[in-house]
Amino acid sequence: RRQRQMCIRDRDGRSRTLYILDGETGAYGPYRQRQRAEIYQTFAKELVRQGKAYPCFCTKEQLDADRKAAQERKDPFQGYQRRCRDLDPEEARRRIEAGESYVLRIKVPEDRGDVVIHDAVHGEVTFDAKELDDFVIFRSDGTPTYNFATVVDDAMMKITHVIRGDDHLSNTPRQVMVYEALGAPVPTFAHISMILGADGKKLSKRHGATSVEEYRDAGYLSDAFVNYLALLGWSLDGETTIIPRDVLASKFSLDRISKNPATFDPKKLDWVNAEYINGMSDAQFADEIMVPELHEAGLIEGNVEYGEDWIDALAAIVKPRTKMPADAVTVAAPIFATAETLEYDEKSVNKGLAKEGMGAILDAAYEACLMLKDAGIPVNDANNTDNFQPGTSARRKDGSDGVYHDKNTAGQIVRFGSRHARSVRNEVSGRSVRCAAQADRHGNAHVGKTTQ
Repeated sequence: RRQRQMCIRDRDGRSRTLYILDGETGAYGPYRQRQRAEIYQTFAKELVRQGKAYPCFCTKEQLDADRKAAQERKDPFQGYQRRCRDLDPEEARRRIEAGESYVLRIKVPEDRGDVVIHDAVHGEVTFDAKELDDFVIFRSDGTPTYNFATVVDDAMMKITHVIRGDDHLSNTPRQVMVYEALGAPVPTFAHISMILGADGKKLSKRHGATSVEEYRDAGYLSDAFVNYLALLGWSLDGETTIIPRDVLASKFSLDRISKNPATFDPKKLDWVNAEYINGMSDAQFADEIMVPELHEAGLIEGNVEYGEDWIDALAAIVKPRTKMPADAVTVAAPIFATAETLEYDEKSVNKGLAKEGMGAILDAAYEACLMLKDAGIPVNDANNTDNFQPGTSARRKDGSDGVYHDKNTAGQIVRFGSRHARSVRNEVSGRSVRCAAQADRHGNAHVGKTTQ
């Protein structure tokens, strides 16, 4: 039975290994490092027995003194001076039994040539083995170092590809040394570029949300979020932006990963989210986004049922103006308002509805809607909107619509006119919700919601 594995490692050495085997737990547990302490100790002891690792008793003071001396004599190699490398094994055993503090170091072969990494993103990367000291694989407190534990885990779990941030590239030659000491095959490495914030700095908590759950709770759709993350440092063809998840899975390849850092752009994420929302059918948008949001906001009571036609008509209006699920409430709210509760944006009113003669235009549009209603013509029928012609008093002298666009008059964009006349009707309760335009004797328009 085939098993898929994904190993995710944080910079501080913590690991999360995901295993999927027909829905069952994988066969390489335990998976938490603290539960694998005996495994690491067993491998470390075996390396010591084979002469590929050794105990080092050098104190911090001794190491500092050696480093300072190397700097003063301008030694090109200023790492560990290998004082304990050739220590007699019997002496080392006696000192350990006496309780002396020690660490375990890997024994880098003196005749080892350059360490060449065949990276799937960066190509061939060469490191001079002479610059590598005999690095620590086990600390004095009995815990393994990251470069040792990660190799033991990956070798035992038969990891074939290690894909991680390029800040780990410098760790790779030491890990290759451990793979070789263990006699394990070296996996394919792919070091991908770091993700930066809009300020050009490494992405961190100060740039906003830090977990998938936070983005989910903020209203981002899972497919949109996966799509956007895939585009950070990777592309399908350099042009396509909206890529379904199944296409991502089938077309993803390491050779399309960019070496350059990617920038996490919240505005582009919002755009991708809006594209996925607008790609929904009206029915899907209503079921998955609009109706749940309206219920949550209390605009639709739990015991009130609306007809599918009414819901779909409302969804057709709300969906194009929705970038995030919460926007559906803002856009739809005026539909559920009354003349007493509807709020107006004063600036927009003054710019449009308060202009001279606007009251007469809206009155004419209202009367035209009543005529359609009396004639039994459903004004929410898209096939009839082009035939809707308000009275001559509702049109300008040049024949254009008298009211064609009123931005944020009721907190969102509302359109009137022969091509945008729309009425959302509640077919279940028998109430028709409509716009009522009333003009006072000074010609100022007052727009509200009334029910009949």
